[in-house]
Amino acid sequence: MNKKLIAMDGGKAIVIDLPLLAIIGADNETELDLTTDGERLILSKLRGAARSPGRSPTSAFDRDDPKAALHLIEQLQKLGFNQEHFRQLHHFGPRASLPAHIKYCKGTGRFTAETNRIVSDRMNHCFERVSSGASWGEAISSARDVFPFE
Repeated sequence: MNKKLIAMDGGKAIVIDLPLLAIIGADNETELDLTTDGERLILSKLRGAARSPGRSPTSAFDRDDPKAALHLIEQLQKLGFNQEHFRQLHHFGPRASLPAHIKYCKGTGRFTAETNRIVSDRMNHCFERVSSGASWGEAISSARDVFPFE
């Protein structure tokens, strides 16, 4: 989706289409957190004291840390995450193995390949979506759209 900045109150603004806001479950009353990874602006629902226990807010998720990915996988599995879900998110597709990825994460200090970061982004996105009531199919489809392998 291409957007242009518009002038507003001495600054710049971006108009966000309602279907895009719906992907993260936001409406006119939702407080949003805007962060960056140095290349992209990342907009997520603000997570405060009302957050459910065990939740991993997107803005605090370290996409370079395999240990954070391991913790995320544990949380996802509590929500029903399985081998087929993982295959749909991973860059190896049908050849992807969740046990092999877990083993890789346990033996790696930091992700160096962008593809592994994207897999983590996709899993984190699914966690947020499924935790908010989306089906696994909806969450995976959204994650693949929001975090494509380029």
